Amino acid sequence: MKFAEVLSRCGILLNDVAAVRWPNTERLGWANDGIKAICVVRPDAHTENVEFTLVPGARQRVALLNARLLDVTNNVTIDGENHIAGRAITITDREEMDRFDPAWRNARASKTVKQFMHDANDQDTFYVTPPNDGSGMVSAVCATLPLVVTEEDDEMPLDERWSDAIVYYVCMRCYQKDGEFVPRAGEFQGLFIQQLAGEYQAKKSSQPNVTKAGGKPDLLAQSLGGI
Repeated sequence: MKFAEVLSRCGILLNDVAAVRWPNTERLGWANDGIKAICVVRPDAHTENVEFTLVPGARQRVALLNARLLDVTNNVTIDGENHIAGRAITITDREEMDRFDPAWRNARASKTVKQFMHDANDQDTFYVTPPNDGSGMVSAVCATLPLVVTEEDDEMPLDERWSDAIVYYVCMRCYQKDGEFVPRAGEFQGLFIQQLAGEYQAKKSSQPNVTKAGGKPDLLAQSLGGI
């Protein structure tokens, strides 16, 4: 979906189809702010799969500006120009690790990561065990902020399911600008919040991990070549 369509829908709700009272340049700026607001509340709205080369030690940082770590999935090995997925990485709890082995940060370093721990107080920091020797690479999923849209004909950087929320946000900001329309601004603010909450509930109830019954991986069957 192009941004021009989003701005057109805003014009209909604002009773300003010709973009006289609220020019499209202004609406475009509010739309970018709306996208940022969505990504702050719903980090999964814009994600990237990235690879990080690790530094020596247990403590690691996300090497991506304005990124929030969501998951570390697997080790990566490089064979020429090919990046090959390696051993899976599971998440664990740092407090549990501290209780189980208070000296785990000083364990023998390795290239291969087995588990990771996220620091909730520092969104771009995570820990790996065993500590890395500085030659490892991992694949991770990060929440990122999309680039600012500058042209009406640009594609919307978020999935189309967020288009209504962006429209509501733009209308809210436009109406906040004029004192006579403040009550209407509150109406669109409520619609924006409802849209985010409704999308979250829909995703939570329909994701495969919730709707599909499954069991633990059968390691014996896998070792014999089956599933």
